[in-house]
Amino acid sequence: MMRRLVALFLAILLAGCASAPRPLPCDPGAGTGLGVWLLDRGWHTELALPPGSLEPALLGLAGRPGAGFVAFGFGKRDFVLAEGPDLAAWLTGPIPGPAVVEVTTRPWLPDGAIWLPLSQQGLAALQGFLAASVTPDLAPVRVHGRQSFFAATRGYSLNFTCNTWVAEALAVAGLPVRADGVRLTRGVLGQVARLPRACAV
Repeated sequence: MMRRLVALFLAILLAGCASAPRPLPCDPGAGTGLGVWLLDRGWHTELALPPGSLEPALLGLAGRPGAGFVAFGFGKRDFVLAEGPDLAAWLTGPIPGPAVVEVTTRPWLPDGAIWLPLSQQGLAALQGFLAASVTPDLAPVRVHGRQSFFAATRGYSLNFTCNTWVAEALAVAGLPVRADGVRLTRGVLGQVARLPRACAV
């Protein structure tokens, strides 16, 4: 049984690295209005917002970000916090368990970041989703450089991965994105690539 779970987990990781559809390139000036950046990290997606658009609850999680962007991601706690080549974390990766929300301050966006315009209500709903994803005590599980990790209110499983969490966040923000069945980066990127106002850096 364990061997099957590990094989499935590795297959998901490899499939997540496969190329996915991309939106059209952004025009100059994109990203200056209301919206959110979707970051493609290979097998993992995150959401990023400029500090100036963050509500106080989220700004508090980021500490003192200064200029740049604040990225939010989700992942299995033991896997994300593993240090070095932790074989046990890899072997137990497919097994459901507690999760963390990763908050990272970034001086710039990585290549391929996708801009998704939102309404004022959508941006507020997205930030409410992000804040509600962290347990109420708000004490970081670990701080490492520009990264802070907070206990998540929801656990990780192969049916609710980092990419499922991102898709759910975008749906809450009012975008026509479904979270059901999304496990890999392709499940998110394939949907946002079809959005008429999305664009990629």
